[in-house]
Amino acid sequence: MKKFILVVLLVAAAHPAFAIREYYKLSKSLRAQGMGGAFYSLSNDEYALFYNPAGLSFYEEGWQLMLPVNLAVGQNAISKYSSIVSAFQSSGSISTVASNLDPLRNQPFSVNAGLFPYYLQKNFAIGLLLADTKANFDVTGAGVDTSLRVAALSDSGIVIGYGRSVGYNLHVGLNTKFIVRAGGKKTYTTTDIAQSGSSSLKLTDLGGAGAGIDFDLGAIYEIPEGLFPWALGHRFSLTITNLLASSFRISAQGNPPQLPRYVSLGSYTIFKGIGPINNFIFLLDLAEFGLGGQSDEELGARSGSFWKHVNLGVEMPMGRIFALRTGFRQGNFTLGLGLNLKYMKLDFAWYAEELGTKVGTNSERRLGLRLAFGGGSFNEGAIDASSISEHRQRLKDVARAREEAGENEDLKEDGKKKGAAKELVDRLKEAEKKEPATGDAPQSGGEPAKDGADGSTGDAGSGGDAGNTTPAENSTGSTP
Repeated sequence: MKKFILVVLLVAAAHPAFAIREYYKLSKSLRAQGMGGAFYSLSNDEYALFYNPAGLSFYEEGWQLMLPVNLAVGQNAISKYSSIVSAFQSSGSISTVASNLDPLRNQPFSVNAGLFPYYLQKNFAIGLLLADTKANFDVTGAGVDTSLRVAALSDSGIVIGYGRSVGYNLHVGLNTKFIVRAGGKKTYTTTDIAQSGSSSLKLTDLGGAGAGIDFDLGAIYEIPEGLFPWALGHRFSLTITNLLASSFRISAQGNPPQLPRYVSLGSYTIFKGIGPINNFIFLLDLAEFGLGGQSDEELGARSGSFWKHVNLGVEMPMGRIFALRTGFRQGNFTLGLGLNLKYMKLDFAWYAEELGTKVGTNSERRLGLRLAFGGGSFNEGAIDASSISEHRQRLKDVARAREEAGENEDLKEDGKKKGAAKELVDRLKEAEKKEPATGDAPQSGGEPAKDGADGSTGDAGSGGDAGNTTPAENSTGSTP
């Protein structure tokens, strides 16, 4: 009986953990992560370059030139930091390696870090992605059968975005991306680690490296004012990301992981705030449904349960520089805050990634911090974590459009009146031309006076008095 129980325990311990099925992006916005990952219908900052380029049409501040540093770490990695360091410095015998890896078994670990200097102004943004690295690993098995599974991607390159309005309600945008990618996935046995050391792992050894070009298309439609009278504004969005689903075949070495192509729908509604809260921005995304491209679930393929694609979020700006955020992402609650100063920006997010195929099966909690320094030409009163100025500006634009429409109607009415007056004057003039002269001296030959065709005074006849000419004879052809 004891032998049977021992066998069962060994089999259970050796059973592989869930594969890590994260929805990788080139770069994730921590502002968005604090709002449950919902951002496609807002996208009014530099992260329009990775979400919806049409959102650049809604950016209302002055130009910005900033250097942000992004870092997100899984809570498992934080709590097991010393064990991870020991494991990744493993060498020597297989049993020693297995012993060092044992505390990490059957739980996911992750880290994401990168730099993203950017320039941003209304309608346009350009960013330089520098080694944005996403890494996940877990340990499975037991004893000498212990394995270390690693999936990692590192992306660098340039991204250019442009968005503008076409008509008052529709906004469209395009992102162009030139990216160099390295990474992939690989499983290392205790023997591999004992012989070479896990600290010698290279991204190119996981799959390959190469460069590629891709594009994003986005559109946002603003619902006309009055259809939702209880809200200050409402809009819908549609985005197709990675149109070419690049395979990074330019100067490729090995097989760098392909990009996934996916489509996202978004909804945005803003309500008037209460007390210290300026307003409430509600976001709902049905995000990132796969349309081909990457098919490996462990390298970013958009598969799994429908609920992995549902993101809900709320942003609540308080004053000009501070914002609270919360949301619901892939079945997990999220929190965030933002500090938006003139020369410094900070975003913090506490969120989760669902690494299984269904929500609630393999979630990992993460902490993210983004700190940016730089400067720019900021609009007075527009330095606001919610970019509330955009909403005020839209309302001003509506009022201005209505005012201009009213002025145009007034001009049309004035034009009609002037036209009628001119017509009346012309009729009077014509009547005066046809009326006989009434002077004291008779006309030569007894014929009535005639007005010259060129508007000059007609012949008054012999013995005529110049003072007895008719008004028509004094005219010069100009309208009175």
